[in-house]
Amino acid sequence: MNLKKRELSIICCGGLIILGILYYSFILSPAISREKALKSLIEKKQQTLKKMKALSAEWESLKRGKQNASELFRKRGRNFRLLSYLESISRQTGVSNKIQYMKPISFPETSGPYKLVGMEVKLEEIDIKQLVSYLYKIEYSGLDISKIKIQRTKERGKEGKALLKVVLQVSAGVKS
Repeated sequence: MNLKKRELSIICCGGLIILGILYYSFILSPAISREKALKSLIEKKQQTLKKMKALSAEWESLKRGKQNASELFRKRGRNFRLLSYLESISRQTGVSNKIQYMKPISFPETSGPYKLVGMEVKLEEIDIKQLVSYLYKIEYSGLDISKIKIQRTKERGKEGKALLKVVLQVSAGVKS
């Protein structure tokens, strides 16, 4: 069988093309699609990792909050009463004679070992320095001020200072 050079080169080129197609079909194409699948999987796993880190940070924050709350409840003791505590703060800051009323606020019942109690406090003819001192003591003792209304009165106090009328709602978590 004598093949001419031209026919031999056509057969060789055809064979190379067939080898190229086979190489692409069985080696290169599966490798490319596998690489794409792995990159997609890596992106999904990175997103999952970010979510897990965010949830872990939130969990740690909640644990710290629980520890802080437990410590606060331990310091307060089992016989903590919000009214008594607010009265002692008002005596410490010198505003006990400015209190018009302290009345309890009711909150919806919750299940669990803790419940929320609150008081509405009305102060009249109080100057700004006394108010700041009173609010500081409340806020940094672990109580929450959920609402505050401050109005300026027409009267002036000693030394010409402006006087205020303040209504605030204070709440605290206590053991049931």
